[in-house]
Amino acid sequence: MKTENKLNTIHNFFFKYYHILSGIFVFVVYFLTTSRSIGEIDSGELAAVQATWGIAHPTGYPLFAITGYIYSKLPIAEPLIFQLNLLQCVFNSLAVIVLIKIVENILLNFKFFFNEKRFPAFFQIEFNQWNIIIISIIGGLTYAFSITFWKQSTRVEVYSLQIFLTSLILYFLLDVLIKHLKSELLPNKKWYIISVLIGLAFSNHLMTLYLLPATVYLFFLVNRIDKKSIFFFVKLFLISFSISFAFYLLMMFRAQSNPEFTFMNEPKSFPALVDYVKGKYYESKMFQGPESFRQQTLQFLNILSFNKQTGFTGGEFGFLIFTVFSGLIFVISFMKRLRLFYALIIVTSLFFVLNYSIPDIDEYFLVIFLLFSIASAIIIGVVVTVSKRLQPILLAAFLVIIFLQLYLNFPDIDRSKDYVIEDYAREVLNNIPPDRILITSDWPLFAAPSFFLQYALGYRKDVEVLGVEMLPLPYYKIDVKKKYGSVENLLKDDYYITFDVFKDYIKKGKYNLGNKTLIPEGLCFRMSNDSSYFANYIIPKKMRFLAKRKIFHDYIYHLTGFMIEARARYEIEHGKIDKAKNLLSFIQEEYPDYLISSDLKFYLDK
Repeated sequence: MKTENKLNTIHNFFFKYYHILSGIFVFVVYFLTTSRSIGEIDSGELAAVQATWGIAHPTGYPLFAITGYIYSKLPIAEPLIFQLNLLQCVFNSLAVIVLIKIVENILLNFKFFFNEKRFPAFFQIEFNQWNIIIISIIGGLTYAFSITFWKQSTRVEVYSLQIFLTSLILYFLLDVLIKHLKSELLPNKKWYIISVLIGLAFSNHLMTLYLLPATVYLFFLVNRIDKKSIFFFVKLFLISFSISFAFYLLMMFRAQSNPEFTFMNEPKSFPALVDYVKGKYYESKMFQGPESFRQQTLQFLNILSFNKQTGFTGGEFGFLIFTVFSGLIFVISFMKRLRLFYALIIVTSLFFVLNYSIPDIDEYFLVIFLLFSIASAIIIGVVVTVSKRLQPILLAAFLVIIFLQLYLNFPDIDRSKDYVIEDYAREVLNNIPPDRILITSDWPLFAAPSFFLQYALGYRKDVEVLGVEMLPLPYYKIDVKKKYGSVENLLKDDYYITFDVFKDYIKKGKYNLGNKTLIPEGLCFRMSNDSSYFANYIIPKKMRFLAKRKIFHDYIYHLTGFMIEARARYEIEHGKIDKAKNLLSFIQEEYPDYLISSDLKFYLDK
């Protein structure tokens, strides 16, 4: 009897908290794969922003900054960057929990989305409790282990918090739609919650725009268009606007207090704040024409495809891509009371994303992928329910497919032992003499990671890291320019450039060397006024490369080989043949995958 009671207790506990238990499982997987170090692209800069409550690149992401800053003060984990990465795991896991509840709510009210006369068969579909639980879990896990979303849990980025807020907004919007379809009385409290969430989401990222047409459509569908509803809509708009405005205003006040880290010229005045929130610096990247649209469309299709160039088995959703597309077709074709809501979000998202010409565009598809996962769960529910005798087998098969995706892509997602980017940024800074200027165009692998090292950890703050593309801008690093008087004076004495400036600017004739001499030094070039031989050289430390190098790691690996080889050439030019030979031998031993130039192999054989 006691055993039976225990089993009943466990059974009831699972039925009540299965979404939370699924979220905990997802969090454990994310915990195992998240980085203990600094990530690439914007991660280093954003981590510095959270650690110092600084000002990020436009639009500034004030909610993200202050949330991360408060969280960073809690004694949770070491090192600090690991703790900040873990916050993304939390937000991702919470988004999955909400997604499971969204699917559950749709399945519980499935028949209300159909026209009974046109589709009586679908109207009569009912899901038993176990089916609802398993299908909802499948929907949540489909998104949890989709590649782009999973990646967000491995390093600091703004998208984990944004998708969590987006999932909450969608949950309440769909709940409003379901109550409307069931002709239930809808309390205004729901709309107030939605308006607060939209205000918070806008305080984090302008991706919230994707939801606005669907939200406006649903509001007037439920409330109809009259004076009372228009007045209520304006009231809700003011709530959302006030919340987001308050956070951006707080960012302006924070900028006036001169925080430890800021990007470019921080928004200290209201006009500057408006330009910052509008993302004036990025306006040129919007609506660049048909070619840009075509490139981003191809990228979208490439992410979803089985193309091995993505680096992951089966692309974004693995083998569930078939249920994703069939589910989308099913929703658009048959679920009349859901399709316009769905289509408005997807079309709005694609309109903005496909016309936004930036290289790291994948994360901007995350809202679409969230809807795709819901559609996938819907069609799986239909197939499983219609195939009555095969229900257990089909449910098990779909779960196996998800866990197969998890298993196959785990090694490529796993960042737990990845320290290469931090090692590289440290090594670049380490070999720069005190109080020097370092010019770079390598935002993803050096500049952004260096900001975390310098401003969050206080490592080599004496080195002034400047972006080569940004230097001509009048509002960039005003304090530095005032110190030197002009950009010309700033570059008058010896300064340093990273490999990318040499490769992309000097080699292509886009950068004026003037009377400077290029001297390979560590992982940088010294731009020197002195053309005589410079003997002080330290071989760069070996970085912690993984057995299977990722694309960024491979770049750093070969960059290091090139810089040591460049120093060997420098030694040969100055008659230091033995030194050159030692450097080339070092490359051969420590960087065996780097192909030494054929004209230098002669010195190895001497």
